Amino acid sequence: MLETEELFELTLSVGISEMINVGELPLGGRRIVPVNGGRFRGSKLNGEVLPGADWVLVEPDGSFRIDVRLTLKTDDLQFIYMQYEGFFHASREVLARYYRGEPLAEHEYYLRIRASFETSAPQYRWLNHIISVGKGRQTSNGVAYDLYHVL
Repeated sequence: MLETEELFELTLSVGISEMINVGELPLGGRRIVPVNGGRFRGSKLNGEVLPGADWVLVEPDGSFRIDVRLTLKTDDLQFIYMQYEGFFHASREVLARYYRGEPLAEHEYYLRIRASFETSAPQYRWLNHIISVGKGRQTSNGVAYDLYHVL
């Protein structure tokens, strides 16, 4: 059985109204969605999320292929580059409600990610060599993830 331990909760403020719609490309619709900030909290590290973005690819079936890049600033003033990829998938009916801005129940959609980290901070270098996965949920102004370190 796969063993994990909680890494941190990541809460992001997303600028949907500031989204850039690049248009339809060969693999789907490309949108760049600003991440305006946020927080991360866990037993081993805490801090704020600096602005970043999600380079979303909307596939023909309506699923989102997520590609997010962020800089984390720890409470002890260290910087960590975080990149994560994943999927948001729901039925067409649920996606229609999502596009209308309606709140969704967690059981109505699938939002999962795999994350990697890079840092030169000695106390956080262990992050450079771990596999992390997360489960996401919709919030009133963005998204939140529970991230886990795969042991």
